[in-house]
Parts: sequence; C-alpha cells; structure tokens
Amino acid sequence: MYESYMVVEVQPTLNGDTIHIPGFKRIQAVECDERSNTARLIIRYEMDSVEVHRLRIGAGGEQFNGYWELGVQKMRDGRQIMYYEHHVFRNGAWIAVDAPAA
Repeated sequence: MYESYMVVEVQPTLNGDTIHIPGFKRIQAVECDERSNTARLIIRYEMDSVEVHRLRIGAGGEQFNGYWELGVQKMRDGRQIMYYEHHVFRNGAWIAVDAPAA
C-alpha cells in the first residue's frame, strides 16, 4: 500500500466540522491560524484504499469527551483542547473507532 499526505483545513466549533477521507491512517500534525480560527491538519492516508473514514474535529466541549485528542491549540478565543471523533464506513454503516484509553 502506498501512503501519502494531504492537508485539510477546518474551522473547529463546539459541534465540530466533519470531513470524509478515503484510506485515513492518522493525523500527522496540526497547525492553527488564530486570525482565521482555522486548523490545518496534515493527514496520512493510503492511496490504494477504498475504505472511507469520517472525522469530526471540534474544539472541546462535552460532545467530544473521551474521543481522540489533538492537544491544546492556540485559537482566536485563546487556548483550546481540540479533539476528533473517528468513524469508518463498513458493511453499510458508520462504525466508531474507539479512542485510546487514557
């Protein structure tokens, strides 16, 4: 399997911003632009994969309690802990990918 990188920009809110990525492997790095309140994600993915992944990236809140953590990022409203929720589409349904135990 050939792996590559892509850059995706999102504006994380408390409810989250959802993106769909085929062949998602992991988030390599996170950069934030506090002027535009935008998070730039460098994502590693498999080019040959047909498996579709759904990520919902958000800036904290109880909606993301226990999900994957992207760490503390400096945004327009100050420092915020950012999270993402990860689902994969298999057998006609979205299946949650559990976050690592803390």
